[in-house]
Order: sequence, then structure tokens, then C-alpha cells
Amino acid sequence: MAPQAITLPGINIQAPWVHAICSGHKVIETRFYPMPSKWVDQPLAIIETPGKTGRFKRRIAGLVIFAPSWRYADRDAFARDQKQHLVDPGDPRFGWTSDDKPKWAWPVVWVEAYEQPLPPGFRAGIRYSRAVTILRPPASLVRALSA
Repeated sequence: MAPQAITLPGINIQAPWVHAICSGHKVIETRFYPMPSKWVDQPLAIIETPGKTGRFKRRIAGLVIFAPSWRYADRDAFARDQKQHLVDPGDPRFGWTSDDKPKWAWPVVWVEAYEQPLPPGFRAGIRYSRAVTILRPPASLVRALSA
């Protein structure tokens, strides 16, 4: 018997970063702010957004759990972790911009690729979405929620 639908919060992540996370190649997501404590160790639906180059609407592309975030001490520390976060420190949009605007590491502790379109009229937030219905929750998600 298939598990019933599950509602999760969602996090917006741009293509192509989503594919790198879901494939296990990107094990640290980076942001200019810390991971909100309410989302630490909680399953989130990955809402893939097209960014400036994509030619699709938002969609669910995976499921993820992040450990507590930490702040990179400086550009050199950020650069040393490049093989884990895959972001070029010199990238003008996603890289290190200045010591006044530090980068935060969000370690991925669990991830699973999962594809599902979003319903018409779905209202995603700027960074997060409150109610994302996972119609066919994988067994690994059910286990993660019961742990």
C-alpha cells in the first residue's frame, strides 16, 4: 500500500544547482544567510526554479534535509570547500562578494531526487514555501519523518 500524501515546507533552489544536490555532487548549499533553525533536520521539498536561463516553470525536483549551518570565516575558507559546494568564489551572483556579506554553508545530510509538477496557481514564497504536497512520498521520506 502506497503512503498517503505528505505536506512539507519547500525551499527554492535554482537550476542547475538542484541537479548537483539531487545527484549527491553538491553536498553543501551556500547562501548569504544562515539556515533558519526551524528547517534544520526537517525534510524540505526542493522547488526547482529556472533562474535566468531556465525555460520551465517551478517544479518539485527533490527532497532534502540540511544540518545546522555555519558561517565561512573568509573567502579562503569558502574557496577551500569549493569541491563540496561547487560555487566558484568569483561568481558574481553566487560566489563570495565581500567580508561584509559572508557566505553560509548548509550541509546536506539526506537528499532524494523526486519529480512532481506543482499544481496550477501554486504560490511559492521568495525563499520558502509553506505547504508543498508530496503526492507519492518515497519510503525514505516516510522513514525520515518518523525518525
